[in-house]
Amino acid sequence: MIRALDDPDRRIKESAVTGLGRCGAEAESAVPKLIELLSSPPATYPPRTEIAKSLGSIGRSPELAVPVVRGLMGDEDPRTRFAAAKTLVRFGVNDESVVGELAAQLVGKYLRKEDAFFIFDTLQQMGDAAIDQAWPAILEKVPISQPSEVRDELVSRFKEIWK
Repeated sequence: MIRALDDPDRRIKESAVTGLGRCGAEAESAVPKLIELLSSPPATYPPRTEIAKSLGSIGRSPELAVPVVRGLMGDEDPRTRFAAAKTLVRFGVNDESVVGELAAQLVGKYLRKEDAFFIFDTLQQMGDAAIDQAWPAILEKVPISQPSEVRDELVSRFKEIWK
């Protein structure tokens, strides 16, 4: 499957990236190649979001992956930033930039209910400081930016955290 990452057909590369992510830790040998793809011009690589997700699913070689994935936190695509934040959390990185991105995702227009669960679980695991940092942004924007079911879920999850 790693050889497929060199295929000139973008669809084959994308399938290989996804497949390697599904292999988990067994695909550790693909980490350098996935990182190389993140450095390629946009026309030649699968979506950065998918590469970040696969690196997180593989969960190995943090010394290689974390610096590159951290660079994705400044990506213009909010889905890529969220994938990067999730990947960094999986590697045990829980600094201010990750918490800030998780909070931003909670109030962003792309939030799905399962992502809200992940974010709340992550913030809870990170502790009170992370929750305190995220809460003001959430309070400020959630009521107007999210459908009612997501808004209701956000409120109920915060109530659970602060019991």
